[in-house]
Amino acid sequence: MICFDEKYAEIKWDELNRVVILTCRGYMTSEQLRGVYEKVLECFIKNKTNKMINDAKNFLTIRAEDQDWLENDWGPRSYKAVGVVKSAGIMPDNLIQKNVIGKVVDTAQQNKVAEIKFFPDISKALMWLRS
Repeated sequence: MICFDEKYAEIKWDELNRVVILTCRGYMTSEQLRGVYEKVLECFIKNKTNKMINDAKNFLTIRAEDQDWLENDWGPRSYKAVGVVKSAGIMPDNLIQKNVIGKVVDTAQQNKVAEIKFFPDISKALMWLRS
């Protein structure tokens, strides 16, 4: 079921696997990025899950203030709402974006609000989430 669909991102609820799937489609403003992650959190709560796939292979950029917001605002709120988020990521090809995403992931794991692993495709990500 599609929960959100805009040119910059899509959020789907996969009932069979009980997972929220976020597909980033390119550049997002701060407002768009934060709105997307708020929708992800709504989907977590509505569907009583803490599992997600974050397909970031087409993600273009994340600003420092948005990085900070994900680490210090959204991460702790999502943890409070659903516990440790189990997130399977599909990394972008862009080396700079890989490094930025890596920093957000490191902080989330250090703060024990998320368990995050990366995979080359969605099928492998789903296998890990089902394990």
